[in-house]
Amino acid sequence: MRLLHLLLAATVIHVVPQVSSQECGKILTNFLGMFTSPSYPENYANNLSCTWTIKTDPGTKIQLRFTDFEFEDHSDCRYDYLELFDGPSSDSNSLGKFCGKTVFDHEDLYVSTGNLMFIRMKTDKADNFRGFEATWIAVDQRLVMPKRSLRRRQNDGGCNKRLTGKNGILTSPNYGKDSTYPPKSNCRWEIITDSEHEINLNFEDFKLESHSECKYDYVTINGSQINLREKYCGETSPHQKNSQRLIKSVGNKLVVKFVSDTSKQERGFKARWWVTKKSSVTPSECGGELSGEKGTLTSPSYPRSTLKQIICTWKITVPEGYKVRFTFQDLDIQNHYKCSTGYVQIKDRSKAGLESLGVYCGTILPAPINSKGNVIEVGFLSDKNATTRGFKAKWQSFYESEETDKDKEKDTPCNSVLRQPNGKIVHNIGSSCKWTIELPSNKRAILSVTSIQLTDDPTCYKETLQVKERSGTTLFKTCGTLKPQPVISFTNRVTVEHIVRERRLERSAFVLQWESVDSDAENNIFDTGSCLTSTLPGIRFKSDKSSRKGIEPDHIPWMVQLHSSIHCAGAILSPEWVISSAHCFIRMPMVTEWLVRAGDPSFFSEDGSEQIVNIREIFFHPTYNRKTFDNDVVLLRLKDKLKFNSRVRSICLPDQNTVLNDNQECSISGWGTTKYLGKPREKLFQVFPKIVSTSRCNQRKIYDGKVTENMLCAGRSGHDSCQGDGGAPLVCVDKDRYFAAGLASWGNGCAGKHGVYTDLRKQVKWIKSVMKQNN
Repeated sequence: MRLLHLLLAATVIHVVPQVSSQECGKILTNFLGMFTSPSYPENYANNLSCTWTIKTDPGTKIQLRFTDFEFEDHSDCRYDYLELFDGPSSDSNSLGKFCGKTVFDHEDLYVSTGNLMFIRMKTDKADNFRGFEATWIAVDQRLVMPKRSLRRRQNDGGCNKRLTGKNGILTSPNYGKDSTYPPKSNCRWEIITDSEHEINLNFEDFKLESHSECKYDYVTINGSQINLREKYCGETSPHQKNSQRLIKSVGNKLVVKFVSDTSKQERGFKARWWVTKKSSVTPSECGGELSGEKGTLTSPSYPRSTLKQIICTWKITVPEGYKVRFTFQDLDIQNHYKCSTGYVQIKDRSKAGLESLGVYCGTILPAPINSKGNVIEVGFLSDKNATTRGFKAKWQSFYESEETDKDKEKDTPCNSVLRQPNGKIVHNIGSSCKWTIELPSNKRAILSVTSIQLTDDPTCYKETLQVKERSGTTLFKTCGTLKPQPVISFTNRVTVEHIVRERRLERSAFVLQWESVDSDAENNIFDTGSCLTSTLPGIRFKSDKSSRKGIEPDHIPWMVQLHSSIHCAGAILSPEWVISSAHCFIRMPMVTEWLVRAGDPSFFSEDGSEQIVNIREIFFHPTYNRKTFDNDVVLLRLKDKLKFNSRVRSICLPDQNTVLNDNQECSISGWGTTKYLGKPREKLFQVFPKIVSTSRCNQRKIYDGKVTENMLCAGRSGHDSCQGDGGAPLVCVDKDRYFAAGLASWGNGCAGKHGVYTDLRKQVKWIKSVMKQNN
């Protein structure tokens, strides 16, 4: 369901119970939950007046998110609307009034100042729509860190819309001759048609606050033939500034954005849009004009021979500010001297004229050809004796930052064996390729990606950059524009591989650097003497009759609370490093969204012994899988070092060869609720699960094969972690040495089935590598 982002902090992922969709209002009192408009997802009824009151525990605030929203639209939300109030009634301050098809995402939070929020829904006598679905969660008043303020949505005037159909009108909020648009507006219109049509846009009235660089109030347009980075303000409309009669899309989508600040407001704008049939020729014809973001092109009669003399010319145009990448998918043209009897020629068109980018014949596929501007010409010549297939190609737009020929670096040849101690791999071609870095036997490599632009894909299936050890162990895998953190190899030989299965619009290029270091280089931050290797007074690590259901210890010095709009737990590895679970941070990866709290066994109160610090950097495991929770581990580098004392100390890491026996008793602590949908515990709580074999955990009646080799199981009746314990360490003892054997990752119930933990024995090399390189 869409509300799962609320529970990513949970070791156990549950479905939040939903208030009946037939209820028109209710008092909601759980720690978290979900509610909807009456009859949702069917259309709501006419003449409704519904109210909901969310009431949570004293000392908490309420964070509310919309996961679906569709009401009748109006610039002032006069007819059907939903309004939020910061308090117990409609007399409280309004947090926002909403209507239309407003698009919300998981980052849009509406936060109360206290533990009460009032929601009112009203509909009129005509027109019915789907309504809304919303989720809420209670968070501590002192530690709440909302990701965004409410200003983003308050003055959108219902202007965030997705528009389809044949025609329509766009206006700024409150548009009229005697009116001005409101301050702090943030509007986005997305006009979409089918692939056979294009969109026309004409501004009939335009008056915004003037500025030479349009810093304050402005309009931007994306998807047209005008500059996508240009801002428009003052009294000169976008098409007038570009000396055009109207604005045309180059594909089947136009995006218009409008932003205003708090200073000066003007009349605004009115624009009319309509769709028309594309006039461009189909790729099978001989010549014509093609435009858009991507397309395909073939020679006439392909894949059959033409058997006649023919000359064709196509002109391909992509949006201003983009370039064209032309890729041959098939090429079969007689390979005569200098391609004299047939060829394909690519030319770059600019203000200076035409420049040839290459002439091609034969059967060998050339590397993709990149233009210098946004227009190319493709010429095809074949004589009457040709018996070959011709060609098939695809073209697509891509964005590339300005760089001079002098700045450009040559590509590193594919299948190279690179033996220099320091160097880089440069790859701009965009095709699959592999390189081997081989250093002397007493050296290892520190590898870092300094630039990357690959196809953006959540699974990295379509296009991947990966680095592997000789043994096959993956050091990292990435795609899109995500630069992984630098890693250090375990041996002197690694393989770098660029795998292309399906490229999209994005530029395919990257730069990877390496630097050699001594294999025996060590760092004292891993010295086990710095972690707890002796018995702690007052801390129990074995259960007895009095502790079978758990205890509340005075303190456990390696435990930390991690606070954002959700909460998790973590363990201290050194004064500067904390370890936790990746699933806590994957939806909130910004360091400014989190606080780390150490030395305090209480969740809601303070006694002066706590240390509260910010995070400097977040390091995700390079092969973390958010679907299976494999390698569910993250390292947090702190902005300020913790001060070690009797309440703040580090926990040891296991060795790779540490043995965990079946039925071995360990412990786990946290502040998470042990009751489904319950409130976090006030005090730190400790339970004593036992190690369970992976084979038993993977039995059909338990987890049915979902526990991987990078996980371990632990639990016993009534002993397991639950919501909010994500990232808490599973601690075991070996000869009075406390070590974190695992991290709370996932499970199936609060103290129900066994809990599943990330096995830190499998993560030690990666942990030490990241800490060493970034210490």
